Amino acid sequence: SGGGLDSLPREDISGKITPTLLKGLESPDWKIRLESIEAVNKILEEANKRIQPTGTVELFGALRGRLYDSNKNLVMATLSTVGGVSSAMGPSVDKSSKGILSDVLKCLGDNKKHMRECTLTALDSWLAAVHLDKMVPYITAALTDAKIGVEGRKDLFDWV
Repeated sequence: SGGGLDSLPREDISGKITPTLLKGLESPDWKIRLESIEAVNKILEEANKRIQPTGTVELFGALRGRLYDSNKNLVMATLSTVGGVSSAMGPSVDKSSKGILSDVLKCLGDNKKHMRECTLTALDSWLAAVHLDKMVPYITAALTDAKIGVEGRKDLFDWV
């Protein structure tokens, strides 16, 4: 593209991805986990949704755990946040995310339509940040994953 948004500076948020924040994402108390997810969203807002990859490997690692949270509302909030982080990072998200896309895609296995919709929204954000070819290996694996039911595979197939 001819410059546009890509020419705007990206903020280094690594100083805000504190051990306390990362620990909060793993807290046994769901309220603290939710507050931590919301804190990540606030960091993205403060950076005008344009961030550098510095410090995001650890962040993605902590967010990955929330995609398997027993509290489904937190999983949906995490999907939204993962989408937000990928949008804010742009193309560099591919290197920092360490395969979190396969964890995102597993959420299509949920029997709740709303969960699958949140997953597809996260995929939209991802697609806006990277080219589809970077996503294809993950999508291919998801389409053959027996744990992702018929509905989830259909949703993904329709999305592609």
